[in-house]
Amino acid sequence: IVAQTPLFVFVPPLFLLPLFLLFCCCSIGFSLNPLFVSTPLPQSNYNQAIVDTLNKKPEMFWYFNNGITAISKMIKPVGFDSQIAELRGLQIINGAQTVYSVYSAYKNANEGQREIMDLETKINLRLIRSNNDDMNLEITRYTNSQKPMEARDFWANDEVQIRLQEESFKKSIGMENAEVNLGLYQTA
Repeated sequence: IVAQTPLFVFVPPLFLLPLFLLFCCCSIGFSLNPLFVSTPLPQSNYNQAIVDTLNKKPEMFWYFNNGITAISKMIKPVGFDSQIAELRGLQIINGAQTVYSVYSAYKNANEGQREIMDLETKINLRLIRSNNDDMNLEITRYTNSQKPMEARDFWANDEVQIRLQEESFKKSIGMENAEVNLGLYQTA
């Protein structure tokens, strides 16, 4: 069974406030939807980077952030320029850090800052219509299983590393990525 055509929409930070209150916030902490497997971490470097982008470079948010994925049992068809969509059974399945961080930044911003955020920030919201619980679980699993990037992962593109690799190929020595060579990298 295949999901219906997904919707890809850009939403401003203001759109996420009721979603945060609906899905994440309660007086004693976080009360999450069953498929919302990633609990927001109130204090993390990831959250601070998201908040900093919203505050300092809101126009870059779409480029720097993966956005949010949600499943809905019903999405009424909308036109290309629609401002309103009707959803039923909405479940946020990926993007807990984004939702929490946007809520936090927006809550702590003054009216002028909020206006700038709403005008300049584009948050990618991927909506998937599905009534199939097995498929919903699979989508949830896959959208939450990406390997996080570490600072060391970017060293492979360093000039010195590239030169060493090229020279090793010329001498038939061979040079593999350290993660593969040390058995740290596992393929699916």
